Amino acid sequence: MPNKLWVEKYRPSSIDTYVFQNERHRQKFTQYIEDGSIPHLLLEGDTGTGKTTLAFLLKNELGIDDTDFKVLNASDENSVDIIRNEIKAFAKTMPMGDFKIIFLDEADFLTRNAQGALRRLMEQYSDTFRFILTTNHPHKILDAIRSRCQEYKFEQFDKKEMAIHCYKILKQEGITVTDAELIKQYVDECYPDMRKLLQSLETNCVDGELQDYIEVGDTTKTLVSIVEQLSKGKWLEVRASIIENIEEHEWDDIYRFLYENLDQVDGFDDILNWKQGIVIIADHLRFHGQVAEPEINFSSCMIRLSGVIN
Repeated sequence: MPNKLWVEKYRPSSIDTYVFQNERHRQKFTQYIEDGSIPHLLLEGDTGTGKTTLAFLLKNELGIDDTDFKVLNASDENSVDIIRNEIKAFAKTMPMGDFKIIFLDEADFLTRNAQGALRRLMEQYSDTFRFILTTNHPHKILDAIRSRCQEYKFEQFDKKEMAIHCYKILKQEGITVTDAELIKQYVDECYPDMRKLLQSLETNCVDGELQDYIEVGDTTKTLVSIVEQLSKGKWLEVRASIIENIEEHEWDDIYRFLYENLDQVDGFDDILNWKQGIVIIADHLRFHGQVAEPEINFSSCMIRLSGVIN
């Protein structure tokens, strides 16, 4: 049997071993477990801050049977049909225990129509059904959903705590660290994403020794060359490269990258063109969470941007 990935191997196994950034949160979630019940929950915060881990801990600590626990990732399944058909069908059947839980990860990817249908389910089946929603972008969640949930904002991990956690794991794995500054580099590069930090450490440990930090991932490599390619007028090539390499959850990062670097692209160093370009990016980012095909929305954005300077 292959060894577990470090992300799974060192995932907290109980509420007592979970690292809360907020003592009030610890008290509230401990109380939920003691009471044997939870309200609808909306867990907000950056990637890698423990939202998903806590959702699964609650499932285990509350003794929810596997048949009463359903997991969906809204970045993959975000249409109103998923809510009306799959989730509603799950909610309509009686639970084996006191209640069922739907864990809806990355709920900010749900379309507005899907969120509207979700709101109605939250009202209709509240006696035997609970939702745990996670989001990196709470402003994309409708107020009607947020008002029906108890919201918890997950703060970023302290860098010192992340470094200490690194040392503990590396020691347990028998990994040699020759330079303390190397740990600091890993933390700085991955902050505040604890999951990315563990993945990076595991990837870069060779023959029992931690190597220099190396960023991995096709998307990162793609971003490096975007400005240069756009300055050469290769808008269609950049569009195709991004669509080929991007993960569903990374679209917001692409729009943010365009916003932060547009003035570096030839033609957009002109202030009037830059202003027009920023408005275009904002338009397509605003509609991103509502469209059925993010690739079409992004392609339209690139066409409009290229038209500003061509």
